[in-house]
Amino acid sequence: EPEIRNLEKDCSERGVPKGPVLFCGSSSWRLWQNIKTDLAPLPILNHGFGGSTIPELIHYVDRAVFPYQPKLLVIYGGENDLSGKKYKSPEQMYDTYRQLTALVQNRLPKTKICFVSMKLSPSRRKHWEAIKKGNAMVKAFSTGKYLSYVDINPLLFNADGTVKSELYTQDSLHLNPQGYREYAK
Repeated sequence: EPEIRNLEKDCSERGVPKGPVLFCGSSSWRLWQNIKTDLAPLPILNHGFGGSTIPELIHYVDRAVFPYQPKLLVIYGGENDLSGKKYKSPEQMYDTYRQLTALVQNRLPKTKICFVSMKLSPSRRKHWEAIKKGNAMVKAFSTGKYLSYVDINPLLFNADGTVKSELYTQDSLHLNPQGYREYAK
């Protein structure tokens, strides 16, 4: 709640670009400090909030998404669902993602929605199979004119299959500036 209030206050004070590319999701977005520079000249609005799950995105969609009428909604979610305290199975995570997309499509039918794959973070290696399964379900669902899926995991691994640890912060969960520049590509 405090992070959502801060996002609302910031948007109220700074203003919002018309038809922004809205990044909404967990700390993987919130911590992307150079997102506007890395993705320039796109009209970026970053509404990442720490530790969020897809049910929390649903809970805050009225405040974090709808008022800004994004042209494109870029979602990073699910990783905390599959590995956090509020554990969900890949099937449960997928079901809640479908609920989120339905809410957005019903209210903002022209908004395109892009799901960025959950990353296979080194610190969450024991959850990789669940993350892969969740990613596969979302990818299969994300077709057509308004739904898409971007798999960023190939950028985070070397050709031999080892993790590019130089792209992560010390927690081996979040990306560093170099990792975000890879995302931007």
